[in-house]
Amino acid sequence: MDVIDRISEILVENGVLPANAEKITNSVRHEYGGEMVYVPKRSHLYKEAIMRDLRTSGNFKLLAKEHRVHYNTVRRMAKKLRRSK
Repeated sequence: MDVIDRISEILVENGVLPANAEKITNSVRHEYGGEMVYVPKRSHLYKEAIMRDLRTSGNFKLLAKEHRVHYNTVRRMAKKLRRSK
């Protein structure tokens, strides 16, 4: 099983009609077929969520635990946030 087949299964499990899931996966295969594709561990949205929470809380340990990232990740992001002000 490849990643696209798994995505198709997940789509169907979440209510997408099998025919529509097949159209979606065929489109992705056509666009990316044969290429090396990078799949990040986390969505870019997690950074936005941490930045949003940093604006209201300074507790790095708590934020790291809530977002399931290392303390140093939160600290680095706070440093970037301070520099951007």
